[in-house]
Amino acid sequence: MCDHCKQIAPGYAFEHKERCPFQMGLLCNRCARFGHTADMCQIPESEYAHPNYREQLVPPTHLDKHSITTRVPILSVSTTIHEFNHTTSPLSTNGVIEIEDDNVVIRQFLRNRRIPCPRPDTKGAYKRLRDILDAYAKKQNKRVEYGFLKSGL
Repeated sequence: MCDHCKQIAPGYAFEHKERCPFQMGLLCNRCARFGHTADMCQIPESEYAHPNYREQLVPPTHLDKHSITTRVPILSVSTTIHEFNHTTSPLSTNGVIEIEDDNVVIRQFLRNRRIPCPRPDTKGAYKRLRDILDAYAKKQNKRVEYGFLKSGL
C-alpha cells in the first residue's frame, strides 16, 4: 500500500504495483494534470498565464487522448475585470413581464395588482390596457413581452 492510500483509507489495504488508482483520480486545478492536487503541484501560483489558444483550456490528457494538435486563437482576451456599470439601462437588467397578448389576461394581471382598468366594452380599451401595463412595467424597471401561449408552454 502506498503513502497516499494510507492517508485516505488506512483500513482498506491492498497492494498495487502501478501508480496508485486513488492518486490518479485527482486532478490539479493549477496545471490540469491528473495525479496530484493544487496544493501538491510543482508549478508555483505566480506563473499563471492567460490562455491564448482554445486548446489551453482543455486538460492536456484530453488533448493527447483525442490527438488534438491545432491551435485556435482566442480572439477577445480581456485582461481587466470590468466593474458593473450602474448607468446601463435598467430595463435590460432588472427583468421581464411575460404575458399573453389577450385583454382578459392583461386585465386580470392589472386587477391582481389593484391597478384601475378601463371597462372592456369601451372604445380603445385594449390599447389602453397595454399602455397601462407598459407604464406599470416602466415604474418597476421591467419590460413587457407579449404573445405567449395560454397553456403556458
